[in-house]
Amino acid sequence: MISTQITTTIGKSKDVYCFLALLSTDTQRQLASLLAELSAELGDAAWVMPAEALHITLCEIVQFKDYSQDPQKIYEQHSTEYIHRTADIMAKYDPITISFDLLHVSPQAIIIKGTDNGSFNQIRKEQVDLLPLPAETKMPPDIIHSSIARFVKEVPLEDVERIVKKHSINIQETVSEFKLIHGLVSPLLKYEVIQSYPLVE
Repeated sequence: MISTQITTTIGKSKDVYCFLALLSTDTQRQLASLLAELSAELGDAAWVMPAEALHITLCEIVQFKDYSQDPQKIYEQHSTEYIHRTADIMAKYDPITISFDLLHVSPQAIIIKGTDNGSFNQIRKEQVDLLPLPAETKMPPDIIHSSIARFVKEVPLEDVERIVKKHSINIQETVSEFKLIHGLVSPLLKYEVIQSYPLVE
C-alpha cells in the first residue's frame, strides 16, 4: 500500500531562489473554501497552504536542499544574468491565461493542475536554455501546477484520494507578472522580491 510522504521543510529557514507567479487574490478567494474543507477533512495528516502563499513555480535556481556551495554565493555568481536575461525573455510574452481544472494527489502533495496556450513551458524552455542554472538544481517539470497541501503524517494515499475526489475546481487564472524570489522560510512563508516582470499586452 502506498502512503503519503511527510514533508519536513515546512516553516524551515533556508535560502532559495526561483522564478514564480503568485496566484491572484481572486483565485485565492475562490480556493479559500476548498482549502478550509481539505484542512477539516484531512485533519492532522496534512498542512494546507495559506492562500496568500499559493504560487506557480516557473523555474528554480537554488532549491531547498544542500548544495556544495553556499546558496547565496551560487545565486550571486550569476545574479545579473538571471535578472536581465529573464527580462529579455519576458518582454516577448503577453499575460497568460491558465485554466485550473484538475485536483491531483501524489505521495508528496495535493496540487491543482492547469493548462494554457503553451507560453508557460516556452518561457521555461528559454530560461533553461539561456540561464546558467546550477548543475545540482533539478530542472523544472513540464506541468503548470500549484501545491495546495503537503503531508505531515504518513497515511494511506488512497484515503487522501478518496477525500480529494469529492472536490472539483474550475478556475481561470491570468498570470500578468512573474517574480524573481529570494525565499527565506519554506514554502514561501517568508520571502523577498528581487525583481518583478510584468507581462504587457
